[in-house]
Amino acid sequence: MRRTGLIMAGCLMSLAFATTAHAGGGSGLGSMELFSTEASTETCRSPHIVNPFSRFQDRRDYVMAPDGSFESEQLSGWQLAGGAQRVAEADPVDLGDADGSGLLALSAKATAVSPTMCVDIHYPTFRVLAKAAHKPNFSELEIEIIYPDANKPAWKELSKFDGKHFIDAGEGWRLTSDLDMDPDRGGKAAGFRRVAFRFTALSGDWRIDDLYVDPTRRN
Repeated sequence: MRRTGLIMAGCLMSLAFATTAHAGGGSGLGSMELFSTEASTETCRSPHIVNPFSRFQDRRDYVMAPDGSFESEQLSGWQLAGGAQRVAEADPVDLGDADGSGLLALSAKATAVSPTMCVDIHYPTFRVLAKAAHKPNFSELEIEIIYPDANKPAWKELSKFDGKHFIDAGEGWRLTSDLDMDPDRGGKAAGFRRVAFRFTALSGDWRIDDLYVDPTRRN
């Protein structure tokens, strides 16, 4: 595990030290707040680089989203609604030292919103593991992102999948293909911008684990 100096001049003043991100009623956030945590700040200052997906022939570098392994019982900064919760269950997909038995559980209609993290214009994609715990043919999970500091922040749907799509990771788990971060939605200039993720179980009972963003840094 290594750290990299992916730090852009001037990015920390408004990003790293903000505790919340809030937009007015006319935005995609409405009255909702997004939270920034110590882990969020770390993604702005000194992103922690890992290679979690080597077993899937993906040897690219990644940065974990704040508490993206769901190992912490507190899940600081995550907003869980509709029955979403962190659970301790057996996880057959071992991605390394940061991985254990913590998972995000979403029953039907439950929603989980991540804390913010910093990405820059060169962070093109992210990947996440998910599992339809029951009846994958009748389960659907929605994945969205938002850039809260954009002129008109709005949630953008990136994927809906039914428990059969993407890459078989074993025992019902699926690893998404590259999902587009579309970072220029947060501004076209170089430098960090904040992003947050939202997961919604449109139907079925889901487990989510290991949310990683690719900073396009190669060995």
